[in-house]
Amino acid sequence: MIPTVAEAIRVSRGLTQMSLASRAGVSQTAISLLETGHARTPAPIAAALSRTLDTSEALLTTPAPEVELLHAMKDAVRAGVRRRVAAEFILAFVRIQALAPGTRHTARHSGRDEGSPAVCAEGLRSAWQIPPGPVQNIVSTLESHGVVHLRRDLGGTRVNALVGVVGSHRAIMFVDPRAHYDDAAWNIAHELGHLALHASALPAQEGAAEDFAGEFLAPATEIRQLLSSGMDVDDLPAHFRVPPAKFARHARRRGVITVADHRRLRTHSRPPHEHHELPAHAMLAGIVDERTRAGETIEQVAASAFLTVNDLREDFI
Repeated sequence: MIPTVAEAIRVSRGLTQMSLASRAGVSQTAISLLETGHARTPAPIAAALSRTLDTSEALLTTPAPEVELLHAMKDAVRAGVRRRVAAEFILAFVRIQALAPGTRHTARHSGRDEGSPAVCAEGLRSAWQIPPGPVQNIVSTLESHGVVHLRRDLGGTRVNALVGVVGSHRAIMFVDPRAHYDDAAWNIAHELGHLALHASALPAQEGAAEDFAGEFLAPATEIRQLLSSGMDVDDLPAHFRVPPAKFARHARRRGVITVADHRRLRTHSRPPHEHHELPAHAMLAGIVDERTRAGETIEQVAASAFLTVNDLREDFI
């Protein structure tokens, strides 16, 4: 049997099977059978759970997609936080599939297995035709290549961005809206590294994703060219819009700055600049606009994704 979305809904609300059973006036066994898909749920039980969870019966019984998170969270991240994030990814994929069923990402660079993470990052920049210099808007860059972005509270995860995948061509990136642009951009590039390399969520792969992020945001060849043209090494992190300590580690590993520069940059405070906030995502807003122009009402679009109009606008567009 195929598990349903019911478990993700429950977990995202912070409920155990026992607490939900008590609130809904049904047995814990009935909830377990619904979540695992082992039995058809009687109408009265489905109705009671739907009312308690404030969701539709159709969503409760929708098959849950198999979502893989590519980031290996630190051991200190609480199990409850991990379960909540995984549940929110499952619900997001169900709704994105309804809103934009044809969305596919193109981050799987064909030469990813033929070289280092840095080579993969260089190849992806070339494949995506990203011009020299800083990535001007990393959110729109990834969205233009099929990686859906959603703003989500990632408190407790110790990161500002997480990517989840279903199969080999569907990806959603959660980004914490409270993050500074530089930190969020680096974390997004780090998660893009996982996606491009499609490495398993193992601690050993985090270093590879970091190397990818550094080269994607601040290519070593461009660092060398800027230094040769007279730019001060201390100005490079702001130029590429990356955190100084992250830049220092990347540039030193790539052999383009000295040990002394590395030590100094690691202690630099980040100067304030105009790109403090991460740009808003726009892909889904454009898709919803296309659907309404084609004749659907905003209510119909929202209902197709098991959403209210307010939730659609606040959480997805």
